[in-house]
This record gives sequence, C-alpha cells and structure tokens, in this order.
Amino acid sequence: MLLAEDFYVKTGINVIGAKGKIALVQRPRYCEFTIGENSGKIEVGIAVLHYGSDAIICWKSKNGGTILPSDSEIDEDNISIWFEDLAVDSIRRSWARINKKPSIDTGKYHFKIEFDTFLWEGTFFQIFLKNETDSADVLKNLIEESVVSWNNTSESSKRKLGVVHKISCKKMEQNYVEYYMDLGSASHKFLDQFLLNLNDIESIEKVRITSFP
Repeated sequence: MLLAEDFYVKTGINVIGAKGKIALVQRPRYCEFTIGENSGKIEVGIAVLHYGSDAIICWKSKNGGTILPSDSEIDEDNISIWFEDLAVDSIRRSWARINKKPSIDTGKYHFKIEFDTFLWEGTFFQIFLKNETDSADVLKNLIEESVVSWNNTSESSKRKLGVVHKISCKKMEQNYVEYYMDLGSASHKFLDQFLLNLNDIESIEKVRITSFP
C-alpha cells in the first residue's frame, strides 16, 4: 500500500483501481544494500499492460535496523519506501493509450457493448449468448468468415483497408465465445463492420471488448 500511495502521488494513477493492469515486473539487474545500514534500493520494471519502463524503489528503516529484500515480514510502521527515477510521462501515456476507447455508435446494435482496456494489436472479443441457444457454432463461423472477407477485400485493393494479422478462438461454450485478434493494420472501419456482422445473431446479449481478459 505504501508504494501504491507513492505511485498515485507521482502519476495520479490508482494502482488498486487498475485491477492488475499495472504491475512490477522483471528480475532486477541490480540490488544495492549494505548490512548494518538502514537503507537500500532495487531496480524494477513497471508494466502498464504490455508497455514497460524501469524505476528504482528505495527504502529506509525508521528504527535504524537493516531491511533486506528477502525479508518475508516487514513492519509497515518501520519503513519509508518510495519510487525514484519513475518514468511518469511514459507511464501516463501508456495508461492513457490502453484506456482510449474507439469511437463506436453502440446504439446501432441490439446487444450491449462493454469496453475495457483496448489495444489494436491485442484484442479479446468476449461474446455472451442467451441461455438455451445453440448458436455458438454459427457465431464461430461468422467471426472467422468476417475476418477472411475483410482481408480478401483489402488485399484486392492493395490493402487500402489494412488487414487483420491474427485470429484465434480462445474459448467456446454453449453460451460464451471468446476470440483473440491482432487487428494489425485493419482500419477502424473493421471494428464497426465486425460488430454489424454480429448484429445478425439475435441470441447475442453482450460483447465485451478488452485487451486484459
């Protein structure tokens, strides 16, 4: 909590509210501390979904004792801990990017649309169907045909519309279908056209679009 508070003061981003989209990552290239002294520092990586930057975490004990990174129990009342060399601007830009939602007129579709984090190069479409339907197979075929059709049309016009780079079915159940897509160079018109194609299936209740499933 102490680091989360310092992160919020410096970036304005609530790590707890980010629900795992911001994390400390990578093994440190260095860790410096001296036995008998009451301070230390360690290099870490900070990932905002897929975008990372380096930072330094510094700490100091209040009672003059030594606190080691390997200590399993640390009294929060006995430690001051903070970030140094935090790439604030880069972190804010990455956070703004993954939270920027595409401009979609949701009123055109009979189903509800929810946007979470959105990255053009890594998007999950989580499609929820009404109970007691058997349209999952039909939906799977429609999704794959939509991508093939878009790519073929774009290829025939020298890729003016861009192409979807990758598509993969991640989960398929009676009332739920999840697809991953790297939307690649496909234009924003693809997303609109794709959702319009889904609109033909009346059993769809909700489509959740996220890059953080």
